[in-house]
Amino acid sequence: MASVEELTIALSSLKLQDELTPAINEMLASAKPASIAKAAMTLFDNGIYACEISSLYSKYCGRFGEPIATLRKNLPPKHPVAAIFIQHREFLKTFEDLENLNASIFKMKALPITSKDYTGLTHIFEELAKVPPHLEYEEHYLFPKFERKGLESIIRAAKTQHLDFEQTFAGLKQLVKSFLRTDFDDFKKRLNSITKSLVPIGTTNILMEEMILYPLVLDTGS
Repeated sequence: MASVEELTIALSSLKLQDELTPAINEMLASAKPASIAKAAMTLFDNGIYACEISSLYSKYCGRFGEPIATLRKNLPPKHPVAAIFIQHREFLKTFEDLENLNASIFKMKALPITSKDYTGLTHIFEELAKVPPHLEYEEHYLFPKFERKGLESIIRAAKTQHLDFEQTFAGLKQLVKSFLRTDFDDFKKRLNSITKSLVPIGTTNILMEEMILYPLVLDTGS
């Protein structure tokens, strides 16, 4: 079994290179989720940015599959983290939907309130409105338990991302509510700007939590 130090070096290689040696490929493919999490935590504590962790996780999943897939599958249905994982999948889908719809709206000359795209936008907004309660649940009920397990640095980063998301979502909420009073060209430019901030913030938070935080929590028997 590879050591955390060896896996940290392997993850660094994955971050920087597209081609890996067979030995590194085998090491990363066979590593347990908690071991990958510990190695990623080492990179994070050594100064790698959260967005780089997110990008690294996406690259890892694209090559080796999701390390937490087995963890999700084996969790009892009533385990509090099981619900978190389900919501994460839903939110990632909503972020993707927002990106796609934003790209379409940005090319439009008008957005009638009777149109399918306007209905789609309001639906996406309603789905995104479920994120802040999710973040509040994590912070009030889960994170205090996790902080006692030596995960303070990653939790601080997650809380910062939560705050950034909530503040950016507040801007989206105001924009959607003022749609009828807003010039459409201004509306679509502001929607584009908010989308390009909100989606990376939300995606980075989820992928960082799933690469580092929750595998470590589940590994300690929480």
